[in-house]
Amino acid sequence: MTIKIVPCDQSHEKLIWAWRNDPITRKMSRNSHEIAWAEHQKWFQASLAGNERKLLIGVMDEEPFGMIRYDIIGEGEFIFNINLNPVFRGRKLSDPFMEKSIEFLKAQMTVKHIFAEIRIDNRPMNAVFQKRNWQLYAVEDDFNKYRLTLADS
Repeated sequence: MTIKIVPCDQSHEKLIWAWRNDPITRKMSRNSHEIAWAEHQKWFQASLAGNERKLLIGVMDEEPFGMIRYDIIGEGEFIFNINLNPVFRGRKLSDPFMEKSIEFLKAQMTVKHIFAEIRIDNRPMNAVFQKRNWQLYAVEDDFNKYRLTLADS
């Protein structure tokens, strides 16, 4: 299984929208409402044009299988979000996808801390964060809050 990380581009716009509106994705998100196409287009275009976030696509066998978003919140500090194509769930891709995305991000910029919020009942993702030694620093509003400190960046 070879996973490649590529920067998100215009060709991924509809995929990300479809993945985001998947019922399980919505259930696991803080914002669970369905996103209208026009709303998504506005967000997507701003994301590609701006410097506030990095959108990365995981590709396996030339097929995009997921998106990781790093929102920049400070010097070397990011908020992590992951979303997989629903047909790729259950294939244990989140762990290697996360690892490769962090390597990709570190090659581009200084990374000191990455934060994430994972719904408590999302057992598979919580297991990935625990395996990767992210620190659980708070539990709030049905979400586990994790922090990863990268000393070698």
